[in-house]
Amino acid sequence: AKPIEALSPVTIGNAPAMRTWSDLLVTTLPVIVETEAAESPTTTVGANAPCYLAGRLQSVGDVDRFTMALKAGGPLRITAISSSLASPALLKVKLFHPDGRMLAESPVNEASEWRFEFTPPEDASYVLQVEELLQRGAADFTYAVKVETAGVVTASLKADANARDRFVLYGAAGVFPVDLQLERFGYEGVVQVEVSSPSSANLPSTIKLLNPVVPAGAKEHRVWVYAAGTGEGNLDETNPIGQWQWLVRPVDQSASQATPLSTRGLWRVRQPTVPYPAMWRDGLVLMSLAKASDPFFKLTPSEPVVRFAAGAKQHTTQVKLERINPEFKDAPQWHTTANVPNVNATVTMEGDVAKVLLERLDEKTPVSGTIELSAVAEFGGKGRREIIRLGIESAPERLDVFPAEVALNHAQDQVQLVVTAVLPGGEIREVTRLATYSVSDEKIAAVAGSRVVPRGDGAAALKISALGTEVSIPIKVQNAGSIRPVGFETGAMVALSKQNCSSGACHGSPSGKGGFRLSLRAFDPVLDQLTLLREENGRRVNSLDPEESLLLTKPLMKVVHGGGVQIRKEDAAYKVLRQWISEGAKLDPPDAPRVSRLEIYPSGKRVLRAPNDSQ
Repeated sequence: AKPIEALSPVTIGNAPAMRTWSDLLVTTLPVIVETEAAESPTTTVGANAPCYLAGRLQSVGDVDRFTMALKAGGPLRITAISSSLASPALLKVKLFHPDGRMLAESPVNEASEWRFEFTPPEDASYVLQVEELLQRGAADFTYAVKVETAGVVTASLKADANARDRFVLYGAAGVFPVDLQLERFGYEGVVQVEVSSPSSANLPSTIKLLNPVVPAGAKEHRVWVYAAGTGEGNLDETNPIGQWQWLVRPVDQSASQATPLSTRGLWRVRQPTVPYPAMWRDGLVLMSLAKASDPFFKLTPSEPVVRFAAGAKQHTTQVKLERINPEFKDAPQWHTTANVPNVNATVTMEGDVAKVLLERLDEKTPVSGTIELSAVAEFGGKGRREIIRLGIESAPERLDVFPAEVALNHAQDQVQLVVTAVLPGGEIREVTRLATYSVSDEKIAAVAGSRVVPRGDGAAALKISALGTEVSIPIKVQNAGSIRPVGFETGAMVALSKQNCSSGACHGSPSGKGGFRLSLRAFDPVLDQLTLLREENGRRVNSLDPEESLLLTKPLMKVVHGGGVQIRKEDAAYKVLRQWISEGAKLDPPDAPRVSRLEIYPSGKRVLRAPNDSQ
């Protein structure tokens, strides 16, 4: 790091020892000081750009000279500094060729400190001469000359009496705008705005900037400021958060230096009769926190999650602006505060609707993440920031549905669907419960949850939609008016097992429960036939009045049951048992089909990524 050097514009000389304050010009550039002791009409001091040249015009007609080795074609900007140092000198700077010809000089105009630009015509040692315009001189006629090479950007607050340098953030949603004016010398590229504070460790919040990047060539720019991580519960009416330093830095140059914000122009406009504005005040911006103000607008997105269709490069969504305070008429400014790789967001306002254009840089690459958009506005001197977060993801390449076609063969028949989304790159996601289902002819079939049930004979199509992708499968229904009898082993005993009645903790224990014993999970149908149909004089089933059967009244708790309520009338198991009893509680014929195996779909191994990791 370069040493920081200081030039004091005031020297006490041989005055008695005393305590005093003096302004210091602090810089990271080299400072070349002309010493009066070595001065003569022909004396020169060597220097190299960029740098500061400093000295004092001690007497009437005093002239200081500096020799600078310059390269041809390298632009220079030379600024005479005196009033900033509380010096009365009207500084005149001249640049001479080695042969004695004057090539350039500082203009005399209404500016407080005069500046000119110069491009050396050839490699040579040039002489820079400093003198007082009116040939005056004295001990307090101190000066500094700033010699800059190309590639410099400086920023200042707008020199307007109505411009602000004191700002308030109203709560966690508070913001305020800072309007910058930029002056460029030999650099037209992108500029980064930064803010820092030497006492940030003691602050209750972290200052953040919206729109900190100045586009190439821009001479004016607005930055919005907010405090990240602030709460509203512990804020006083005025809670100062310090004095902050603003910097601007060229980003397209490898060795670029940040330059501080200047407010001298603003103070000269505010105090035109003060010849030497205090140097310590230059660049000072004061900010404080206050209690949150009432919101004057809010935002509502039309879709919280945006899905790019396969191969789609763009997607447009909308955000509705609601004006809570009808006197608020302005359109908010939009900024992207968190982005998704491979996606750019552009917002345009049309009335009270913000249209968000999302564009993929590469439509073949899957996208996933969250874009955060901030809308900022001022009303009644109070700024506010509202945030919208849009989930961004690629739509599935396809939906896989099991079964690929639905065949329903009687009134009680039904098919459970399983829907899997196949994302770009091969990742799979279980979306059965997320999908929406639509039958082309509801007289043929209907969907209850994710199960297809018959309504009438015929054919129809089932459209399934999930994550922005659709697929259709055929449905065929026959014998919709035919009610298939309930089997003993494949119907009644399955229903009892489903309700855990034949589990080991209940009637499936070796000794049963309450005098009623079933085989464990219906493994012994002969025992179950005896228990259900012969014991208790056949009172467990009542085919004449099925709903009064003990097999139903006990688990319903219409009759005292030690196991409590185990079934409800809306359960599928209740309907199966009731139908079996009403059909005469018949046993299965010898040639009745038996279950030979169970198949589970999906049948193969599958890996699901969290948070979509349930099947």
